[in-house]
Amino acid sequence: MNQQLETCLQLLRSSTTFSDQKAVWRDDPFKFLFDTLNEQIRRKGVEFADAKDRSLEESVPSTSYEQPKEKDVDYRNLYSRLLASIFEKLRDCLVFIRDEENSDEYTILSLQNLSVVSSSFQFFVLSGVLPYLDDGVGMSVSARSAFIKTWKTADGDIQAKRDGLLDSCSIIFGLLESNELLRTELVKRYVNDILCANFELLHLGVKKLSSEFKDFLSKVPRPLLVSSLTGLSKIRKGQHPPPQWLQHFVGTEMSAILVATNGLFHLLSAYSEMGGDSWWENVPLRRNVALQLATVPKTFNSSLSYHSNIFRQFIQLYNNEKDEASRKRLSLLMCSFIEELRRKNSKNADLIVFDYILRPWEVLNEKLAHWKTKNGFTLDLDSSFLDSLKVMEALKDSALLIGPRFLQVSHIFVELACHDVSIEQVKTVRSLLKSLLSPIENLGEFLYSFVTRSKLSVRVSENSNKTNSLVQEIGEEIDEKETGLQFVIEKEEPEAAMMRRLEHVCAIIKEHLEKKVLLEMLLMGVKSWMSVERKDFDDSPRFVHFEESGDNENPLFSHFIVGYCFEQVSSHEIGAENRDELLLLMKIVEAVLEATGQKLRDFSVKKSTFDVISAVGEEQNVEVMIETSKACVGIAGAVLLAATFDQELAPLVDQVIVAVEKFVVEAENHRNSFENKLNAVIDDAKMLISLLGRTQASGEKTVAKYTTSQPSTSKDAVEEVLEDLSSGEPAMLGGALLRASRVFRSNCKPAILRLNRADFYESVKNLLTHEDSYVFLAAINCLCEMICNDRSLLKDVLDVYGAMGQSDSKDETDLIRRGRMGEALGKVFREIGDFSHVWLEQIAGIFVRNVRENEEIIRASSCNALADVVAASRGRGLEKFIDEMMLCVDQLLLIDKSDLVRRSSVHFVRQCIASCSVDVIQIMGPRLRDLRRKLTSLWKFDRDDVVRLHAQLCIEELGHCLELIFEEEQSHYCRRIRI
Repeated sequence: MNQQLETCLQLLRSSTTFSDQKAVWRDDPFKFLFDTLNEQIRRKGVEFADAKDRSLEESVPSTSYEQPKEKDVDYRNLYSRLLASIFEKLRDCLVFIRDEENSDEYTILSLQNLSVVSSSFQFFVLSGVLPYLDDGVGMSVSARSAFIKTWKTADGDIQAKRDGLLDSCSIIFGLLESNELLRTELVKRYVNDILCANFELLHLGVKKLSSEFKDFLSKVPRPLLVSSLTGLSKIRKGQHPPPQWLQHFVGTEMSAILVATNGLFHLLSAYSEMGGDSWWENVPLRRNVALQLATVPKTFNSSLSYHSNIFRQFIQLYNNEKDEASRKRLSLLMCSFIEELRRKNSKNADLIVFDYILRPWEVLNEKLAHWKTKNGFTLDLDSSFLDSLKVMEALKDSALLIGPRFLQVSHIFVELACHDVSIEQVKTVRSLLKSLLSPIENLGEFLYSFVTRSKLSVRVSENSNKTNSLVQEIGEEIDEKETGLQFVIEKEEPEAAMMRRLEHVCAIIKEHLEKKVLLEMLLMGVKSWMSVERKDFDDSPRFVHFEESGDNENPLFSHFIVGYCFEQVSSHEIGAENRDELLLLMKIVEAVLEATGQKLRDFSVKKSTFDVISAVGEEQNVEVMIETSKACVGIAGAVLLAATFDQELAPLVDQVIVAVEKFVVEAENHRNSFENKLNAVIDDAKMLISLLGRTQASGEKTVAKYTTSQPSTSKDAVEEVLEDLSSGEPAMLGGALLRASRVFRSNCKPAILRLNRADFYESVKNLLTHEDSYVFLAAINCLCEMICNDRSLLKDVLDVYGAMGQSDSKDETDLIRRGRMGEALGKVFREIGDFSHVWLEQIAGIFVRNVRENEEIIRASSCNALADVVAASRGRGLEKFIDEMMLCVDQLLLIDKSDLVRRSSVHFVRQCIASCSVDVIQIMGPRLRDLRRKLTSLWKFDRDDVVRLHAQLCIEELGHCLELIFEEEQSHYCRRIRI
């Protein structure tokens, strides 16, 4: 068998040999090759089916431009058949030696013999494959051969093309299966030709070799296959473009490779081999690749599954890549892919990419928003949170982290960043904050609000236990050793929480954000500090309660933040070239001086009105004010000097100078006050004014004009209220009603008279039925203020409230409206005071009827309103209605299932006892024993803590009343008067 193998190799060697003596055949080299090979076969005595003598008639060469005669012989076909016969014999020899003699297939063929087979295979491709391929399929013959200028394809007979390609592909697959070393060599050099031949067969409808072709594709190295397929679909200059059917086959195979295991890795490796590492820096090419990856192949029915597959492969590649430069390049391509995906299919982008990134944090945000436990809890962050951080790290240099969904959970990332930097995930979050917070225009205000008002007290710690995700993809490998995070939500002292957040936020700003953010926080702290100190709680509605967005701040907290931020700012140089920073510093100086001057005016007003009682913490606040104004005057000098070089800041410079002058005027009135601590600040401010060229005339004294806290009663203000009432916007209506309430509360007669002339009462009464809660609550408050100003309206308002109870509506909004109205009327009677008993007969019947209703909110509000009426009347006239009232309340104390109603009932009983005082036995005597037993039962056995507390207070109140009765009896004596 070795002898036959050697014979085949010798024949193949001679099949590609040309001789100069036969130059006459230069126009048809395949005829010369055929004759030479046929002669060698005869000489060696080897019999092949296609090597027998043929009577050939004279023909024109196969490459000639001349018109062929009637009988034309194509020597390409004859030559390829002869080579095919030799390859079949070679295949049989290789298979026999490999299987029968158990020889190592890598040692059967030497490198020289391997080169001989490869060279002859090239001629086999030229003669047995290329003539049957359509134009544009693979590389043309003229580009391969130096002596072939034109090539007449065998496109006349479709069946002949099918038979020829089928025979050639069968020979090729048989040869590839005979020896692994030979396969490696042939695939490396001729994979494009093999692919073209089989694609052409499939295009012609021949599927006989489909299984062999699939096996061939599975054994070709992925990078080589990807580069070959990419080259087949490429349009080459000066050649026919690839036909559509070829692009379809290439696209199908590329898609199958891409969605298979490590498909994206093979694709990118092939691109790197073809274009080198520089192709990553080619932005148009990178975007083109991203567009191809985002385009769903026609063979896929579900775009969601395809895009999900590609995105998971991106994540896997990014996580497995250790080289930082390679991770950077891959992240750029991933960003381009996501941008193209969002442009082509935004729904898939949200479901696949942004849900993967944000959904764990959104769920966490919802859980933290409903956190109501007193002792806190510990929350393990599973692997989905860590994977999300890795993807966000890859996207941090793009605009993909900007969006409403990111802003909704940004406070969680800021909270996570305010912890130990030694934790790797915390360090990652800090690097992401620049991208996450970039859309926020007022970033300083956002961070200030986070420091002062954040309700979370979260401690982040590492968790080395297994933190696998609750949802595991099929086939996904889980790293059991990966370290996770724990969110420990716990109670924390407000001061400690504020200091921790402030320290970390300032560190984040210095490391990742712009320095002007510190100045924005400083300005926000100054405004907040001053506004909190001057907050007038009398302007808030008295009769209804509106939910407030934030908690009341401690002014000392704001001052601490101002001081800390000032220390951070002072460590940096602020040059005149940085206009934004100068602008912020000038606003800070102006705000501090104006607020300090306003506070000094308030002291003057209090002094003139003999209000000498100091508020809680006022001495400490005064000391803080003096120290702040002293530092502010110093900053004002430096800032104004730097700002004089910028002409565009000239208007603001004038405003700051005016603020300094006003401060001096107000401070001069308190020169000898506050233990003379303010004198040095006044002298510094005067010196600053003189240095800036502003001097006051000697002896000039400006008298400060004080403003009162009464609302504006100008014609424009009243007209503005009336105009807003005529609009249909809920915000405008509610705001107008609240401003009108302040007018009636301040008892400003001219403004009230103008409002009454415009039928203001009827307009407000009509707004009670408005569907927006902000509007009808403001209307209730306004009606109550009008009643306090003009009690003749009370009877009509009570009729309106009684008519509400006659309606059969069970809408929740109507029930809330009735409940708030009843509670507000109870507060009105508290304001009226001792004369409330005049309306007791009318209102008692309404509230008692409401107590018997089925709705919880109506029963509770009626009990509270009755309690307010009893407390306001101080028990006068109560004996007439006490039996009916107590009969209704007795049924609620122990039977009602609602905790809210039982609380209101016990509160009513307590107000009755307290109002009766020493007359409690006379008014409630027959009921006291049973009432005492019920209260004791509630105190001991009720499930609600508030009910038990009120019951205990009732018992103590009753005991106190009895003690007063006995003390009065014991101290009573008769006095004789002599005349």
